[in-house]
Amino acid sequence: YQRRVHGIQQMEIPYEEEGMIFQMWCWISVITFWTCAGIALYKTITNSGKGEATGAILGIAAGVAYVIVIINSFCSPTFSFLGNMVAIEDLKTNIAQLYKYPPVIIMKMESYHYEYRKLYDRDSNGTVTERIEKVKTVTNRASEHINIMSYKDVSSPFYFDFSDAGNKINFVKLKVNPSIIFSPDGSLQNYEYQKAIFKQKNSWDAHQDYTEISQIQNLQEYFMVKIAGKGSGLIGQGWYALFTFLSGAEIYKNYING
Repeated sequence: YQRRVHGIQQMEIPYEEEGMIFQMWCWISVITFWTCAGIALYKTITNSGKGEATGAILGIAAGVAYVIVIINSFCSPTFSFLGNMVAIEDLKTNIAQLYKYPPVIIMKMESYHYEYRKLYDRDSNGTVTERIEKVKTVTNRASEHINIMSYKDVSSPFYFDFSDAGNKINFVKLKVNPSIIFSPDGSLQNYEYQKAIFKQKNSWDAHQDYTEISQIQNLQEYFMVKIAGKGSGLIGQGWYALFTFLSGAEIYKNYING
């Protein structure tokens, strides 16, 4: 579930942990690894000569697929969820602490221009060719905090009740997304004014890239919430890592989600 804090009321909507494309990519890499590894082992054991060469190529392909499996597994949100397992009571305390801190908005700006350089390449026959290369040259980088004079949290009271779930739910995945809005009584105008001044004094070149980073102190994005009195000894980052190295992370994800 998603919960927005600092500036917008709580919204509970179905949360899709991983996109369909990412899930397909994970399964494809796992299937590729086991297929290549199995065929490579079979070729190596049963054949010689050309069969061994084919087995070596498939072994290399299996190794590449295995590395991709490892990267995919540890980049999955599931790994982040399992790294922050809390009880409901601790979660409520954690969320309540967020209300004590003001939001932080950091403005960043990069000024740059492009230079066109004439380069010459000489091949093994001594033939010289000319080419033009476009190069980005950065002339200034700046960052600054928005000065927030006052703030107020308008999130709804945090409510987490699974008393009617029976024994069907042991853990709940919670993803917290912060959102900051400005009141129309001058806060928005002040924000736009500070942003305009920042852009004006840091526009040093022909092109500028402006970005903002919004933060809330001590905010943790992923929670694996344990329902009181329930749990499983097979839930944890250690088990996830074990299944990952055994190329079974996708099976473990299905076990958790089930």
